[in-house]
Amino acid sequence: MAGRTLRYVENSQYAFPSYLRTMRTILGLLILAASALPSCTEDCYDKALEEAFYTIDCTADCPGVVGCDGNTYCNECMANSQGIRVE
Repeated sequence: MAGRTLRYVENSQYAFPSYLRTMRTILGLLILAASALPSCTEDCYDKALEEAFYTIDCTADCPGVVGCDGNTYCNECMANSQGIRVE
């Protein structure tokens, strides 16, 4: 590799450059944070609610509501049409 000096590390052939170690750390933290987020569980998703709102035309107003899954939906009708209750 022209212009780059790689250091020898006892346990591997080449050392990670510092930016790769930083990226690896950030990626690990993101994965850890994502695993701690609430997921849509049986307590959140309601198939009967989705079926009840399946044929209803929701209005286009979009004040923004938060569903039980933590995602933001335009309004309660749109969340309910996907089987998600609004908190």
